[in-house]
Amino acid sequence: MNKLWVINLDILEEFYTIVDKVEKNIGQKLNSHEMEVVFLEVMKINNIKVAGRNELTKIELLKELADNGKKILNVDENGFTFIKKKEK
Repeated sequence: MNKLWVINLDILEEFYTIVDKVEKNIGQKLNSHEMEVVFLEVMKINNIKVAGRNELTKIELLKELADNGKKILNVDENGFTFIKKKEK
């Protein structure tokens, strides 16, 4: 079961600022598990609760949302991509 979070750009910026500071402090990049720990702490600090749960993988969920007409900004450790419904 995957958790779904609803956050705004300020929270996202806070997360990446903390990750950047930690990486500079320790002199190496955080792995995905360490980044998840930072994310969960940022959610806890800002009192943000899980918005929902889903059994789809991230890719499956994003594809389903896009197929239903949603335009999505996907932000992850590789940067960002825009996802939208493919034209037929």
